[in-house]
Amino acid sequence: MRSSDGVVQGNRRRDIQGLRAIAVIMVVAFHAGLPVPGGFVGVDVFFVISGFVITAMLHREWEKTGRIRFGTFYLKRFKRLAPALALMVGVTLMISTVIFSLFGHQTYAAATGIGALLMSANFVIAKTTGGYFGPTAENNPLLNTWSLSVEEQFYLVFPALIALGWYLAKRRGLLRFSPALIVGGVAIASFALTMAGVNDARFPLSDWILGFYSPFTRAWEFAVGALLALALAKTAASESMQTNNRGKTNLSTLAAMAGIVMLAASLWLISETTVFPGPWTLLPVAGTVLLLLAGTHRNVASQVLGTNPMVKVGDWSYSIYLWH
Repeated sequence: MRSSDGVVQGNRRRDIQGLRAIAVIMVVAFHAGLPVPGGFVGVDVFFVISGFVITAMLHREWEKTGRIRFGTFYLKRFKRLAPALALMVGVTLMISTVIFSLFGHQTYAAATGIGALLMSANFVIAKTTGGYFGPTAENNPLLNTWSLSVEEQFYLVFPALIALGWYLAKRRGLLRFSPALIVGGVAIASFALTMAGVNDARFPLSDWILGFYSPFTRAWEFAVGALLALALAKTAASESMQTNNRGKTNLSTLAAMAGIVMLAASLWLISETTVFPGPWTLLPVAGTVLLLLAGTHRNVASQVLGTNPMVKVGDWSYSIYLWH
């Protein structure tokens, strides 16, 4: 069922698929050597989208059934992600065996491939390959799997946290704020760790916890998307839909324009010399949040993101990211 603005189809927001297309184009352009030094932040756009989409999906299930079917959730994630990932890893390792065997880089690729299949490529890469922008990273054909493992780690932990929040919220009183408090707590703790990394803090296991590939310094990006989904769910429950409201249309247009400017600025204001993740990560994260928020009401930007070509690229974004 399509809404009057052509952006929503059932529970599927077409503009979000278009935003996924933008994210993967950013990453591919960066790795293609195009003059977009901050293109790697497309991964951060994906993280925010994932937090938003997963939370909205879980919320719909909770509202409908009063529970979260974890087995069904994990099975769907496995069917969607694992086969394509396994195929890509297998083909890449076969090709890299021929290409890299003479240069000694095959061990990095093999270890990363195993890590990717075990949802731990980010930790394997941190140990074997090192920095994302270092010379060794350029020789690891499975470097991109680090972010996939971070997402899978998020999928593994987050549903239980949000379900706990909704369970506690049933008890009413102050506990009704439990979902937002839990997700907000994760966001604050994660961002605090990010800033600790920026300030070169040192403590046991700090190299693992504060590094570029760490899920602990990326969790706040998922959490921000999740908080937006919770806020929109609360708003939708308290007011009727007014898709033709001019004031909301104007506000959503302004939000979309600001989001586009932020994402575009990220491409050139952020580079491999930027401490990342860090304060500058707020730029693509905030831009993504504004575009997700803007898409709840009619505006030109969201309509463009919801066009068939953008949606098609968004639908293919996982495969494009795997093979790029």
